[in-house]
Amino acid sequence: MATQADIIEFVSRVEDECNEHLVKQYPGTNGYDARKKLSIKFGRKYAKIISHDANGSGGGVWGFIDIESGNILKAAGWSKPAPHARGNIETASYGRNYVWTGPNYLR
Repeated sequence: MATQADIIEFVSRVEDECNEHLVKQYPGTNGYDARKKLSIKFGRKYAKIISHDANGSGGGVWGFIDIESGNILKAAGWSKPAPHARGNIETASYGRNYVWTGPNYLR
């Protein structure tokens, strides 16, 4: 079972990795305009990860984490995840397999 602390740590590391990537992609602005802030909304079964602009405006679902298993799921929409795990927070490389767009598509 993934604890809230595990999920918070994972999301923090993913946010750092994503923003480091964006700074490299947009060096003239230090990536500021493209940076993302990730927030977490805990539900009974899933933790919804929401991506906001650096100033906190806007928002879209980055992905979901299954609280029971720690599986990382792509969003099927605002309120539910897509089937099939894209990884697990315990074995993930803390964001290196994910970009600011969220969990990878299945191949």
